Amino acid sequence: MRRREGEEEGTFLPEEEGRLCLASVNIVQVVGFTLTCSLLLVLVRRGSESMGLLLSVGATGVILTAVVAELPPILAALEGLSARAGVEALYLRTVLRVIAVAYIVDLGAQLCSDVGEGTLAKNLQLAGKVIILAMAVPIIVGVADVIIGLLDRVSVP
Repeated sequence: MRRREGEEEGTFLPEEEGRLCLASVNIVQVVGFTLTCSLLLVLVRRGSESMGLLLSVGATGVILTAVVAELPPILAALEGLSARAGVEALYLRTVLRVIAVAYIVDLGAQLCSDVGEGTLAKNLQLAGKVIILAMAVPIIVGVADVIIGLLDRVSVP
């Protein structure tokens, strides 16, 4: 990661402009791995559906492990940006957690759908939406406080 002179910790620039690359994982490699696994899945599922499911879950784990390793510099950049903007850390953490829950629920629902459990997938999605709504309460309250404060200033006595 490169920093411009005078920039704070937590900010970064891409090593080379225009590269299709995360810090250490090339997106072309991820796509190649995924396509290879997809072709293997087609062959394996002809013989054994359960082995196909295991291969799918294993490939998903490998991809997630590669991508999750790229999160620390992204999180550091977002934290630095929120600090410079004067945004409370609570709001940034809440938004990041909501995004994480959405991705995890989507992954779980896709896996449920892959094994033919569409109803279970829909129930998982509903549960995820309720959890996200509950997690967003601090942000909703903060926005409501700002709106009420603005209305109090504007109201004519």
